[in-house]
Amino acid sequence: MIDKAIDEIDIIIIKRLLKNSRTSFAEIAKECKVSTLTIKNRYSRLKKARIIRGSTVIATEEHIHGVEGIVDSGIMVNSQEVDSFVKYVHNLFQNKKIYWCFPVKLNRAYNVSVTVLAGSIREIQQIKDALMRHPAVISISIAIWTAIRNIPQNLDPKPT
Repeated sequence: MIDKAIDEIDIIIIKRLLKNSRTSFAEIAKECKVSTLTIKNRYSRLKKARIIRGSTVIATEEHIHGVEGIVDSGIMVNSQEVDSFVKYVHNLFQNKKIYWCFPVKLNRAYNVSVTVLAGSIREIQQIKDALMRHPAVISISIAIWTAIRNIPQNLDPKPT
């Protein structure tokens, strides 16, 4: 339990860390016009109260040049052709970064999972089309991960 209400400085700390978890306490202190020690102590208090539970670094385009998104595919393939489809995918994307491509046994919607990096929105569609070209493919479900950001729209310093 937090020992006092969240105020404007706490909100700035939370917003800056949500925007970039690697923001230094010195940068936040300068913005808040307080000492770095004050920010460190407030961060510790927010963490102890479990308002801040950890941090995640999210790589953005500035950090991974040429990557627009990650294509995560669940694919239903004729069960006798799973191994040949997995080989097809590895050959198809040998010049690209494959996060994974493997058979899945515990899912009724698909039996192969494929995740590949894509350099553009156009390339995402090309990846889907290439996967669909294999004759054993019955259906495909695509999820695209791009520029994920946490945006704290509703932080309010007033206690509820």
